[in-house]
Amino acid sequence: MYTCTKQQKRDFINEIAPLAQNAYKTLGKVKPSVCIGMACVESNYGWGQKGTRLMYNQHAVLGHKVGTGKTATKYWNGKFFVAKTAEEYTVGTHTIIKDAFRAYDSLQDCCLNFYELLNSSIYKRVDANADY
Repeated sequence: MYTCTKQQKRDFINEIAPLAQNAYKTLGKVKPSVCIGMACVESNYGWGQKGTRLMYNQHAVLGHKVGTGKTATKYWNGKFFVAKTAEEYTVGTHTIIKDAFRAYDSLQDCCLNFYELLNSSIYKRVDANADY
């Protein structure tokens, strides 16, 4: 596994933070720190660095999967790519699968789509129980 330096982590957070803040101001919901944290977790193998270069190149640092439909939204135009991912169906056991991930024209669109999805009915139950 690739380990990034503290400076690479700072650089990644400095890159994603203003985008998350802008998306929050535009669409609201959860604090930008949640979006930033998700980007760090989802780009696990180096926070947008070596191990997830494909995700980073597709501006998919939040790891949004296409899901059951490929319906475009305001901030996602329907582009996607297929990549391997580790899923945890059983606690502590990772299963490697291939899945379709949303590709974006920019990291800003990725952050905006994060908030757009949080505002959709998909996350209605999560939103009802949201508590920092």
